[in-house]
Amino acid sequence: MRAHQRLQINVLVNYSADMAHLKKVSKTGFYLPIIKADEQGYISDHLLDQWNSQVGFALTVSEDAFLAGVVIGPTLIFTAFCLFVYSVYRTRHQEEEEKPLFKSVKTYLN
Repeated sequence: MRAHQRLQINVLVNYSADMAHLKKVSKTGFYLPIIKADEQGYISDHLLDQWNSQVGFALTVSEDAFLAGVVIGPTLIFTAFCLFVYSVYRTRHQEEEEKPLFKSVKTYLN
């Protein structure tokens, strides 16, 4: 695998009334390139496979866990909200003979 990247650093030059040699510069200014760098990299197929099996796998697992959280989180919140609304509705509309929706702790211990 080969990779190539170019980097250029620019400086914005603006008009300044204090500097006589910049009086011909427009009010908006211009960008002056200062440094240019070329980077190249090479990795063998063996090392690429090793990276994919170790680091690439970990990145894939973390991305999948994030997506699962995005799906499961709102689902659990919605389910809890529905149960809350149902319990409030049932509590307000229950008759005297009906059992409550949730039993007390003492009921479970007996």
